[in-house]
Amino acid sequence: MLSIDHTSYILQLLFKKFFQYYLPFVCCFSLPFVSFSQTNQTIIYTVKDGLPSNALYRTTIDKKGYLWIATEIGLSRFESKNFKPYD
Repeated sequence: MLSIDHTSYILQLLFKKFFQYYLPFVCCFSLPFVSFSQTNQTIIYTVKDGLPSNALYRTTIDKKGYLWIATEIGLSRFESKNFKPYD
């Protein structure tokens, strides 16, 4: 039978090994599942929203922050909520 000194020594070793090896392992591999991420919102605009065409060729943002959209029918500029066509 183990004495109290041996039992406490074994428990100390177990706790030391737990905190030294097992706990960091669990934290490292469970962190990606608990991490906080951003949610992206996608808004799809169509001709119903004011675009000249649903076929887009190119988009760019100018120095003033306007989004320019080149479609098969013409050029449009997105102004916060509306599209302004440039024929």
